[in-house]
Amino acid sequence: MAKPIKKKVLIHNATLFNRQNDTTWKKENSAGITLSNVLFQTINTNIEFAKGNEVVKANTIMFYDFVNSSNSLNKDPLDLFVEGDIIEFDGGIHHILKIENTPELKNHHLELILEW
Repeated sequence: MAKPIKKKVLIHNATLFNRQNDTTWKKENSAGITLSNVLFQTINTNIEFAKGNEVVKANTIMFYDFVNSSNSLNKDPLDLFVEGDIIEFDGGIHHILKIENTPELKNHHLELILEW
């Protein structure tokens, strides 16, 4: 079994707002859902993948560790994030385009591909 991502590496906090419909996001509480001990990583080249009939480009990944990351609702990470939700981080709004849970590292961490 792989070791958790070290807490000293998970240096960011953010706020999650769940998508309610195409134009609004449901706030679980007035401040959204606090995400603690996560890691945002910007990469130099765009990540491109097919989504429906379009090619989507992203350049940021958020890592959420199953052991050392947490959320203010204490929800299971697999039930917390949905494609289309938004994350507020460092003054910016970022849409979740894709959620990846590496099968060979079963429930080790989630990688959220974000539109920056």
